[in-house]
Amino acid sequence: MYPELERFATPLVNRSGIQADPEDESIGPLDRTNFLKVYPHHKYQIWTDEHLRDWKSYFSPGGFKPDEMLLENHFQMKCPALSITSLDPIDELKPYMYRSSILKWNYGAHFLRHYDNWFPAQWIRLWGTTRPDRMVLRYEEGHTGQMVEEMAIEPGRLYLHDSVKPHEALAYRDGVYQFFIALDPECLKIGIF
Repeated sequence: MYPELERFATPLVNRSGIQADPEDESIGPLDRTNFLKVYPHHKYQIWTDEHLRDWKSYFSPGGFKPDEMLLENHFQMKCPALSITSLDPIDELKPYMYRSSILKWNYGAHFLRHYDNWFPAQWIRLWGTTRPDRMVLRYEEGHTGQMVEEMAIEPGRLYLHDSVKPHEALAYRDGVYQFFIALDPECLKIGIF
């Protein structure tokens, strides 16, 4: 949607198992994807805080039903990129992976404030980056609308990512890789964490 941004992605797990699927919905924010299923005429409009508030109200009783939208666990086909040797350290996680991807951002690439999930979550979401010194990740504080920067990020470490909270990210230098991994909670039973 924003070709001027140097924002690249490759899926690790999507719905087709095809690495370069032009219709791949796994590599962007799911709230935007699901919003466009209901409001396709908004495809080329900028996502605003007002859209986010309207979309949240859709989850109220009588609103849009979760069984009508794409969820993390609808993405279960492993893609060829999942087999690269640099991902061998997460071999134990691979059988439990849902929608997962690697993003590469250059200067100015970002995701506007969005969320990918709601409570209670039916999966675990992990996030990490190779260059926290080149990007900003912020989460909404409480329900105040105030966005707060996540400061203590180590390169290469995977963190639990609360995608129920609205969050946003921005790369302010080139070469920022990010990892988004969704997991079946069954992985907790074998002591991975």
